[in-house]
Amino acid sequence: MPDLAKRRKGKINFRTEIQGKEYNLKVSHIKVELPVLKGTPLNMIVVYGYGEKPMKLLTNHAVKSKEDVLRILKGYITRWRIEELFRVQKEEFHLEKTRTMTLSSMRILYTIMNCIIGHYSLSIEKNTCHTQVVLARARPSNALAKIKFYLYRFIRGVSKILSYDTAGIKYFHRIEQRSSQLSLW
Repeated sequence: MPDLAKRRKGKINFRTEIQGKEYNLKVSHIKVELPVLKGTPLNMIVVYGYGEKPMKLLTNHAVKSKEDVLRILKGYITRWRIEELFRVQKEEFHLEKTRTMTLSSMRILYTIMNCIIGHYSLSIEKNTCHTQVVLARARPSNALAKIKFYLYRFIRGVSKILSYDTAGIKYFHRIEQRSSQLSLW
């Protein structure tokens, strides 16, 4: 398969942005058959541009047009991001070590965690001044030099900022501003 992939140069151009880095990809597809799955029609999507070697995706979906190829590629990229979500839950938030008494509590915990991760992801995509400050807080650590994904950096940056808080939220009181108008309520 590697030799077969090298013969294709990529007729389809596809531009994508992952973690702030833009990629210009060349994509092509080839009909293949595996010896262990004789008679099963398969397609190999070959993607140039992510690294030195081409990325090869094997699928049993029919490929009839450029749109089919791009749909399969986008689906794989989305799946890759979902796998990254599970990895973040395990490594950064240690969600597997969390114990709850009921299934309902566990569902609530996972929902809250996914909302937080989603919020962080959207913050990173917006790339505001706030985002840059949080990412800068995570950089001084030598262990973070290997981390390429901004989501890990962002989570560690937030953690570092919150580590300076010694009082917690008990001193945060909402001060209600009353209007000068009289109300009947």
